[in-house]
Parts: sequence; structure tokens; C-alpha cells
Amino acid sequence: ALQEYSTRDYIEKDFNDLKNSLDMKNIRVHDEHRMRARLFLQLVSEIYMRTIMLRISKNKATKGMPMKEVFNHIKAIHKISFKGKHKDVCPSLSKKQRDVLNAISNL
Repeated sequence: ALQEYSTRDYIEKDFNDLKNSLDMKNIRVHDEHRMRARLFLQLVSEIYMRTIMLRISKNKATKGMPMKEVFNHIKAIHKISFKGKHKDVCPSLSKKQRDVLNAISNL
């Protein structure tokens, strides 16, 4: 019974995340097909977010880091691309950004 309750809690939190952090408060579409497509994309993004947080929680360097902080570090990573003969520039990453990327990519 405790395991079932725990699973229910995760599901409720995931739907709360869908509504709040993934901007699902208002579905402003007038076509059923577009609504289904948006719900599908929201579900896929929730799966990715859950996977990222699972990997973050299993990594020693990032364990206990709040989701908002993780995504702020990811958001700040960028690359500058040039046309022509110039090479792309990737600014150096902070230690936290490297830790987050290592946690996400290495499980």
C-alpha cells in the first residue's frame, strides 16, 4: 500500500509540473488535433525532465540540486556560430554547469 501511495504521489507531482512549470495552465488551441499534439509534446517534455532529475539525483556532485537551479544552469549554456571560415565559439562552462552536463550524460 505504501508503494502504491508513493507512486500516486509522483504522478500527482508530475501533473502539477505539467500545469505549472511547463506552462500548461491554459491550452489556447481551437482544434482537437493541435490540442492532442500539444499534450503529447508536454508529456514527452515531462519524461525528459523526469529523466534529467533522476540522473541529477544519482550523481554525487549534483545530488539535492533543485530542478529550477538545474535548468538555470542548462539554459545558460550556449554556442556562438559564425558564417565563413571562422570556427564556432563555446564559452567556458562553470563547474556547476560541467557537473550538471556530466550527470545528465553519464549514468
